Amino acid sequence: MQRRLRRSLGSWALALLGLGIGVLVGIELGSRTVSTHPMQPIPAKAVTVQARSGTLVSIRNDTVTASWRLGESLPNRLNGTVTTVGLNPDRATEVGAGTLLYSISMVPVVAAEGDLPAYRDMTLGQNGPDIAQFQTFLSSQGFPSRDPVGEWRQPTTTAYHSWLAARRFPDADVVKLGSIVFFPKLPVSVFLGKDVRRGAEATAGSIALQVLDKPKLSIATDGSSPRPGTRVTVRVSDRNTLEATVSSRQQVDPSNGMRSAELDFGDASSGAQVWWNDVALTGETTWPAEVVDAGPQTGVIVPVGALRFDAAGAPSVMREDGSIVPVELGVQVGGEVVVTGLSATAVLRLPGQSDAALPSETGAPATSASEPSARGRPTADVLS
Repeated sequence: MQRRLRRSLGSWALALLGLGIGVLVGIELGSRTVSTHPMQPIPAKAVTVQARSGTLVSIRNDTVTASWRLGESLPNRLNGTVTTVGLNPDRATEVGAGTLLYSISMVPVVAAEGDLPAYRDMTLGQNGPDIAQFQTFLSSQGFPSRDPVGEWRQPTTTAYHSWLAARRFPDADVVKLGSIVFFPKLPVSVFLGKDVRRGAEATAGSIALQVLDKPKLSIATDGSSPRPGTRVTVRVSDRNTLEATVSSRQQVDPSNGMRSAELDFGDASSGAQVWWNDVALTGETTWPAEVVDAGPQTGVIVPVGALRFDAAGAPSVMREDGSIVPVELGVQVGGEVVVTGLSATAVLRLPGQSDAALPSETGAPATSASEPSARGRPTADVLS
């Protein structure tokens, strides 16, 4: 009996405990609200970039080659021993009227300006255009003759002796053929023939002087780059640079097929430039150079990745408020490009973002007169 009573009381206790737990669970669940609506995503913030003012320029290092263009070769007209060399035998030299070129057996050979080459000895009693050229030369040296032009009389002899004395040249009554070298235009760059060396035996007819035209500068090209008009700064030395531009004149080396373009540089009509003396007499001289492939251009700069293109290929950018601003492209260097039609304070959205990120507080996007809206215009791939 007692055992049966204990068993009955245990069953009621378990039943009451289960009922209590169920009540508590029901109360807790009843206090909660279960949402059946999907969670709303947090709007994505637009990725923007800032336009800026600045200057873009693309400069690269390259090499320029220099070589001489050769003019006429002038022969020596005297026989004897080379007693004086007035020019540097290892480099080009600019000569003017009165420059001592060399001397043969103490007879000085001097440069003068004149279109008519010397063709005879000149002395007292002669007439002719060569005499007139010689008189003009004496006058340019400060020793004018009072003789009629083209007539050698005593005043021309006096002027000639005075000039020889002033230069400390041996006195003479005759201007020997070959002692005056007439150049059509002075100054001019020349270099001495290989046989014109002090102590060497000179013979009439051997090449004494090589006239040089202005040097030729060239730069390697693939046919399209660098383009004609590209600016090049050539560093001849630590103290001497040369500004040049790429010309449209190109040539191909038949030995290796390499293509090069000539460079144009300053007017050389006033004579050889300082850097000419650094060009080797034979072969080629190479110098480092900086090539301006693009720019410089100053303006509003934006990342290339901010550009958009419509179906017609017209470029534009999107401002932060979603308005489309047509732009014109300028110089591009790396990942940046100069544009016109945009304010330097503009904040731009990058392409590839959904319209969900556009501002919606004010409704339609803002526009301005200088940057008209074209929102909704189709875009193409970003310029790479």
